[in-house]
Parts: sequence; structure tokens; C-alpha cells
Amino acid sequence: LLILSRVDVGAQSIELTPIRIDEIAASLLGRVGRLAKAKGVTVEFQLHPRPGSTDEIDFETMGDSGLIAILIQNLLENAVKYTPKDGQVRLDLSDYDNRIEIRVSDTGPGIAEENRERVFDRFFREPTTANTVGGSGLGLSIARRIAHLHGGEIALESGKPGATFITVIRR
Repeated sequence: LLILSRVDVGAQSIELTPIRIDEIAASLLGRVGRLAKAKGVTVEFQLHPRPGSTDEIDFETMGDSGLIAILIQNLLENAVKYTPKDGQVRLDLSDYDNRIEIRVSDTGPGIAEENRERVFDRFFREPTTANTVGGSGLGLSIARRIAHLHGGEIALESGKPGATFITVIRR
């Protein structure tokens, strides 16, 4: 949060270097997997090649590896946090010519239609689960800011039941 605040006021810039989003995501699975296992939630991870491509999957782009890791970790940890025992969290990475898509889905209670855009506001927490699930309501606003810094977008595709967050990072 401090880094993003400093970037916002021009006191710091992010350094874009060649990164592999698939490697960053894979490195987070151990930590998130332990949280999920303790809760009785399964986590699946799948890579999807470019449609119609017979080439190697390519998840390389220019970015800040630390910030991209925070983005993916926030999405995964939220998904695990809101998914009940015996539920499932999925992380799918898709390779397209001009973008990389990061899709995190869960089988939790979902997000009410009227709150689908508000979930990205700082300190907002879904009222139906705010008292039963910990957190500060900053994770999704941070994830959205990181996506924007990388020329990308993040959106909630579906809300009830379960939730699917899609982040698109431009190459």
C-alpha cells in the first residue's frame, strides 16, 4: 500500500522488467495452498494456450514482479477466505496475443449485484460476510490499482453464487 501511495503522488515509480506471470502465480500456490488446506478448500491451477496456437504457452510481459505477486496473492487469499469447507478455488492463466488473463474463481457465497463494483472501493466489505470473515477491505482496491499500473483492468465477472475475478494485463 505504501509503494502504491508513493507511486500515486509521483514520489516513486514502478520498474517494468520482463516477468513471467505463470512463474509468479506458481510461486504463490504453496502459501495459498497451505491456507486452503487448513480450511478444507482445494486450489486448482491451469494454464491455457493461445486459442488456435500450437506454439509454447507464453506468459511473459513487462511488469513489476512484486506488485503482480501482490495482485494474484490478494485475489487467491480472498477466494480462499470466502470459500467454505469442501469448496474450490481456481486460478486460470490464459495466453492471448496482446494480453494475459488471470482468472480467479471460487465457490463461496458470492457478491450481491449491488456491490459488484463497490468491492473495489477501499475498506468496502460485503455486508453479508463482513462479521464472519476477517480483513480490512483493501485487497481488491490494491489489486485494481496494480492492474491499472500495468495497463490492465480487473473486474468481477460473476457474483452469486461464487465469484470470478478477471484481470487482464496488456503485453
